[in-house]
Amino acid sequence: MKREIKLIAILIAVLIISGGCKKIVSPIVFNDNWQFIISDEDLSGKDLNKLNWENISLPHTPKIEPKVMDGQWQGICWYYKTFNLPEKSSGKKFFLRFEGAMNICEVWVNGEKLAYKQGGYLPVVVDFTKVARQNKTNEVLVRLDNLDNPVTGPKPMRSLDFNMYGGLYRDAVLIVKDKLHITDEIYAEKVASGGIFVTYPYVEKEKAEIEVKTDVLNDY
Repeated sequence: MKREIKLIAILIAVLIISGGCKKIVSPIVFNDNWQFIISDEDLSGKDLNKLNWENISLPHTPKIEPKVMDGQWQGICWYYKTFNLPEKSSGKKFFLRFEGAMNICEVWVNGEKLAYKQGGYLPVVVDFTKVARQNKTNEVLVRLDNLDNPVTGPKPMRSLDFNMYGGLYRDAVLIVKDKLHITDEIYAEKVASGGIFVTYPYVEKEKAEIEVKTDVLNDY
């Protein structure tokens, strides 16, 4: 009985938080109107409008390889996008989430470097609240490096029997949250893993138990 009461209380709390923030937590698709370039230069801090960008949308890979190939493309590429924040979002928390960014990823928002992540198979989440421009155009710049890397491996590309490819190869979203919010499972400031974690500690044909752990952050 105590477990059932505890579970109901947790679920009510989750529903209150998520329901109260319903209008602002829905991810905004961030796949359109990107610009792309392959370059070994450091483009951070440069006048990005003077570069010869290619207009693209996500998901994207730097090079479409032939059906039968001998060696995948590897190198440095950049993605750039300008955007405006939603109306009536002043005082909120702002995140960019890239579901796939291969392989070494660096992210700048409005000229400020906010992220460095190694490994391309888990999402990259960036909190850009402190540099967000409410009534002006925002800029995001992403540098990706899919060259051989001894840290992320698994081994030099020439020795692999599969290709890792590159680029922002999955969806991207803009997330707006209230300062009181359920944390992202990838980006959590105070715990090893945030978000909602559901387990089933006891399961039988006649009865089962569900345990829900929810990480809530209050930034007020």
